Amino acid sequence: MGTLTYGLEDRRVEIEDVTLAHLMVAIVATLTSDDSVLLWVHPDRLDGADRVQLLPSTPMRFSFDGPEPSSLDPRTVARLAVRLADPAGFTIPEHSTPR
Repeated sequence: MGTLTYGLEDRRVEIEDVTLAHLMVAIVATLTSDDSVLLWVHPDRLDGADRVQLLPSTPMRFSFDGPEPSSLDPRTVARLAVRLADPAGFTIPEHSTPR
């Protein structure tokens, strides 16, 4: 399990490494376009907060438990980018856990 750390309070969500690698590319591409990303996390998994808005100015770090996956599926990255652009937001995969 890798970790997405974000915000000034270093909030963390653990995400399976391969999913995190694809998500990292899609998030960076979205934020590079000066768009924001709205992430939804189940309320009882993130200190009662159920959504997080990532802006281009939001500090964030992607850490992998193992070596960063060397090959990514471009179709998966494209699908994630479309989902990240949805104004309704993107739901963090269920098998992820906040810390």
